[in-house]
Parts: sequence; C-alpha cells; structure tokens
Amino acid sequence: MTESLARAEIVRRRRDVARVKRVGMKVGTRYLSLRCAPSPDSPTDNPALPDLPTRRVAFLLPRGVGNAVARNRLKRRLREIFRRNKEWFPAGYDYLIQPTVAAGKLPFAVLLEHTLRATEVQRTKQQGQSNG
Repeated sequence: MTESLARAEIVRRRRDVARVKRVGMKVGTRYLSLRCAPSPDSPTDNPALPDLPTRRVAFLLPRGVGNAVARNRLKRRLREIFRRNKEWFPAGYDYLIQPTVAAGKLPFAVLLEHTLRATEVQRTKQQGQSNG
C-alpha cells in the first residue's frame, strides 16, 4: 500500500485551479486559506467504481515562504495533513490550500490545527448554503 496521493486526488490543470479560485467558497484562518468548489467530474476514472465521488487538492504557496526547500517542506506537510485526514474534506469537491508566508515556520501540530479549523468552517458554510 502506497502512502502518497493518487493522481486522481490532485488538481492538475490550470483551468481547474482558476475555476476553484473564481467560483469556490473561501474560508481562512490566520495561517492559511481554503477554497473549495464542486468538482466538475466527480466520478473517479476507475471503471469499476463509476459513481464514487473524489476529492482533489492543490497547494498554492507564496514565494515569500522561503527558498524551494522551505516551500517543498511546507507542501509535503500540507499534503500529509490532507492524506491522513481525508474525512475532513467532503468528497465531490476540489480544494485549494493557500498557506501564508508565516505558515512556513509553524510546527506541524499548529498547521494541523489551522487546517482542521478551516475545514470545520467550510463544512458549516456548505451546510448553511444547502439549507438556505
């Protein structure tokens, strides 16, 4: 069993990133912002499971985080948070996670806490939109 994100779980196309930025709901904490929009093609590419919705993610890091090593470290940490806590992210949506420059210096536990807080706010907003 591999512990990496599957290709189907990553937002790869620039137009998909632009779509989530344009129409996605945005929530944020002090150290990161989270945008989500319904995935245009939520069924997986697996023919055995044609109607199973997926969740996809992309990470947009500012250059101010530091050099490439620092940005990649932060991206790995965020990827790990997403991978281990997929239940926080409802299926059928594309997510953009944008940390602030200050997020690069945070301990993993604090980054995890802010991500959890953002996903809770996002789910509350989604439930409010679907009810009202």
